[in-house]
Amino acid sequence: MMNQWILKSTMVLGLLSMTSQNLQAKQNPHPPYQNPLIEQIIEIESKTQYVSESMAVKKSGLRYVNHIYDFALLARSAFASPSDSYKDALGNFIVEHLANYVRRSRDIRIVLELEGRTRLVSHTMAVKKIGLTVVDDFRDFSRLAVRAFSNPSDSYKVALGEFITENVAKFIRDYTPIADILDIEGRTHQVTQSMAVKTAGLVAVKHPLDFWKLAEYAFSNPSDSYKQAVRNFISEHSDRYANP
Repeated sequence: MMNQWILKSTMVLGLLSMTSQNLQAKQNPHPPYQNPLIEQIIEIESKTQYVSESMAVKKSGLRYVNHIYDFALLARSAFASPSDSYKDALGNFIVEHLANYVRRSRDIRIVLELEGRTRLVSHTMAVKKIGLTVVDDFRDFSRLAVRAFSNPSDSYKVALGEFITENVAKFIRDYTPIADILDIEGRTHQVTQSMAVKTAGLVAVKHPLDFWKLAEYAFSNPSDSYKQAVRNFISEHSDRYANP
């Protein structure tokens, strides 16, 4: 009970002392970005003991968030070595509130940065889906549909492949370069996902050479099942697309 009273008192005193800095802190909403107001909130959070207290502090700081750069500062760990439960709570915080700010900034780079702070695959994909709201074309989609982690798990790779196959057709146009389609196919993890991208890419085929480029391997060391799937792809579509 005493710890909770100290926490609430610290929050109130800290937040009251910050309000005078609010307008000054938000004058330059461009990275590299700093906001003393948010930094003090993170400092208060670092003094908490329980995950529920930490998230309560973060939520109290939302009133001072006006754009995604403020949110990115707030939605980071207040601890050098956070527990998995804290990481999961942080991921939930990001997923719950990101949509309120991403549409105003349209900054895919920040979306990927925030995705990289999540731990659960469900959270990472939820962040990517929120990011779709600011994707206008294939180039934007390609920037979003990348791995946010240097050493992702297989479950993440599969989920990323599903994200790509579920959305890629929305952004491929008849002028989309075939090389770009193969590039994004190379980020899939399952043969069915790869073939779904190739099939979506048929929209961009304008002459036989385009088709044969699309039918190329998207991987440097393809599996036998992938090679067979490509042969099936060629057999299924060559009559329509490979003939002048």
